[in-house]
Amino acid sequence: MIIEKVMNNNCVLASMSGQEVIISGPGVGYNKKNGMPVPPHPANRFFYVRNEEKGKLYKLIERVDIDYVFVSENIVRYAEMNLDKKLNPSLLLILADHISNAISRCASGIQISNIFLDEIKALYKSEYAISRDALSIINEYFKIQLPDDEIGFIALHILNNYENTSDYESFRIIEFSQRITDIIEKVYEKRVDRNAFNYSRFMTHLKYFSCRVLCNEKIKNKDIGDIYEYFLEKDLILQCSIVEIEKYLKSEFNYRLAMEEKLYLSIRIKVLMD
Repeated sequence: MIIEKVMNNNCVLASMSGQEVIISGPGVGYNKKNGMPVPPHPANRFFYVRNEEKGKLYKLIERVDIDYVFVSENIVRYAEMNLDKKLNPSLLLILADHISNAISRCASGIQISNIFLDEIKALYKSEYAISRDALSIINEYFKIQLPDDEIGFIALHILNNYENTSDYESFRIIEFSQRITDIIEKVYEKRVDRNAFNYSRFMTHLKYFSCRVLCNEKIKNKDIGDIYEYFLEKDLILQCSIVEIEKYLKSEFNYRLAMEEKLYLSIRIKVLMD
């Protein structure tokens, strides 16, 4: 293993059998120069460099400790194994940078609330669970206690870095679901219990409903006007919530609710708020 670049006293870029590898270890780069062999040490750790990520990785290591990259690599591997989905290679660097910034903020007493945390937990249970474990890995490794808001931020990074998934698709669903919930809470003048089972069921309904709205996928109107009118006949506050949701969908997405959608949405809202 021959040193190609000394990054700092404890980190070097080396060449091993034609493969570029980053080696981290105590004093591995101390007083060393390019072309020198890498001194062996049982504590040395190796990170093999992807060609497509080389430039970004080197720039990242210039400003953050290599440990963030190693922890991020463990999290990405854990996520892929448990979610059984392939993640974009860039997630490793995105997470390493995020972890570094989160720990710096925590050390400075700065906390950023994740306003979508409840929605992420309800809509994307698997990603939330993986991110909760990832936060435990970070806290244990760096001997720190980051807030639970970080679970949501890590989950968003995972959701936005599935291979063959368009950027911000999951974020738009989360934002949409939160906006619908906000409208309902405002009309009812009552906060939804985010820990209730009915909230989780409502979020599942909104997840699939939002996909239709965001893709402008219309469904055929069914002749169920009498059923809908009967269901809402004496529930003025439920009527009002549907009207407000209709206004939001029309103004933001130019989407008009079909009668069947109104009925199912009304049923879900009634179960949620009663």
